[in-house]
Amino acid sequence: MSDLFDYLTWRGDLTFDQVPFGAVDGLILTSMCYVRLLGIVSSRPDRTLALKDAVREFLALPQEEIAQRIRVKRDIDLMTVLAKTPRFSDLMLSGYTDYLEKETQFSVVAVHLNENETFLAYRGTDHTVAGWKEDFNMTFQESVPSQRFAKEYLEDFSRWVPGELVLGGHSKGGNLAVYAAAMCSSDVRQRIKTVYSYDGPGFTENVLNSVGYLEIQSRLQSFLPESAIVGFMMEHRVSHTIVKSSSIGVLQHGPYSWMIEGNNFIQADSFSRGSLVVEQAVKDWSSGMSDVDREELVETVYDFIQTTEVERVEDLMNLKNIRQLLKAVRKNPESRHMVMKTMGKLIKTTFRTAKNKDF
Repeated sequence: MSDLFDYLTWRGDLTFDQVPFGAVDGLILTSMCYVRLLGIVSSRPDRTLALKDAVREFLALPQEEIAQRIRVKRDIDLMTVLAKTPRFSDLMLSGYTDYLEKETQFSVVAVHLNENETFLAYRGTDHTVAGWKEDFNMTFQESVPSQRFAKEYLEDFSRWVPGELVLGGHSKGGNLAVYAAAMCSSDVRQRIKTVYSYDGPGFTENVLNSVGYLEIQSRLQSFLPESAIVGFMMEHRVSHTIVKSSSIGVLQHGPYSWMIEGNNFIQADSFSRGSLVVEQAVKDWSSGMSDVDREELVETVYDFIQTTEVERVEDLMNLKNIRQLLKAVRKNPESRHMVMKTMGKLIKTTFRTAKNKDF
């Protein structure tokens, strides 16, 4: 079962002149952008640094700091391999942006493929509570700060570089790439060659019906794993390429599990039954909720989490934080009842959908 590391081994010696930039290359760069390069790659669009030099500086950092700058351990392996791979090692990076606030998580880096083509890699959701909170805000807000930042970045960066632009991102990063392309000025949009979304969530009706989205729609390429969950959030109105994965269930969201053969992803014939059940159940469940209801649910759960003062999602599994969370829930019976009632409806809807023989 070949993955992106096998692709780098088999195809990594071929330059973009020999084999043009494609969807697998986009997945690799959008995986790379999860690594925090703050202080290594300049925020200025005109001040570039070779990818191999960025990796060298990154790997020279203390191990404790490296651990804080990655999403998963395989990110280190990816950076190490990219620095040694002719196809990627000499690519120039610039315009690095990394922003994190209470309910906003945004990061992007520009990768100069050649003198006339630049790839903007938007980072997906990291492990911060702020990042996940912003994701859920998308379900009831017309736009969230990171989407607006993505569009502003594209507008500003396009003034500094000539030629075509390619945008891409994994998870929320895919959503940001599509949003930026749809909402930017017409002049900038005309320069966009392709937008790659790798298991990125969809959009509200206002975005889908916008002139910009309709104009860019034919240039969007959406890739979802067989057991897609994140990518089924909200609507897309584009066809998806279904990618086989070496993982199961929700773990298929991770790009390191996506299977590749030659220059392309290995495609599946259809989504898994479980994925389709979850998609339909969530749609049925959410259709009965107003934006106010969604906001109340998200804010209530977030308020509970805030009592623990954790910053990273995985820290919620700490026994001390679990106790603090349960304590906060017990102290707020009204809020607890609302959450339990709402989630109970989701569970019932999921079981009812699963019994449907059409799935």
